[in-house]
This record gives sequence, structure tokens and C-alpha cells, in this order.
Amino acid sequence: MLLYTGESVQLNPVAGLQVTGAILFGVIAYYSLTIAMRSGEVSVVSPFRYVRLLFAIVIGLLVFGETPDMATILGSLLIVLSGGYTLIRSRRQRAVPSKPDRK
Repeated sequence: MLLYTGESVQLNPVAGLQVTGAILFGVIAYYSLTIAMRSGEVSVVSPFRYVRLLFAIVIGLLVFGETPDMATILGSLLIVLSGGYTLIRSRRQRAVPSKPDRK
């Protein structure tokens, strides 16, 4: 905050616990997602990666009173649509059996 506001900020005990909890749960959630991506089917796990984006926007709205601007909405939409397109395309490619090479 010193770089942003020019003043040092001291957390009160409640805010300190909130920050500590956010860090703890964030690390556990990201670690769990990494394990799931390594061991699970990508098409099953990927939607949970996009839910993270939705939670971030909702928390920003409810906790911090921030409203997403058009760039945020368009960027989020681009990420979700490109991920959806990739999943649909990979499913189609797996569904179509490959033709044997004839010489």
C-alpha cells in the first residue's frame, strides 16, 4: 500500500485474519486444482478453472464494492469462450476415429 497510497497501512487484527485466511484457502484451492489437473480428465476439471473467474468477480462486487468494467467483462468472456471452444474441439477430435494411412 505504501507504493499505491504513499502511506504505510497497518492491518487491524480482523483484517489480518481475513488476509491470512484468504492466503491459506487460496493456496489450498490452487494446490487442489493443480492435483486435479494432473490426475483427472481435463474436460471434467477445466470448468472449475473458469468458476474461479466467476467467484473473483462476485467477491469483488460483494466484498470490495467493485464493479467490473467493459474490459474485464470482455476479457473474461474471451477466456471462457476460448476454453469452451478448445474443449468442444478436443471432444470432436476424439469422437472421430482416425483414418488409417494407405500407401
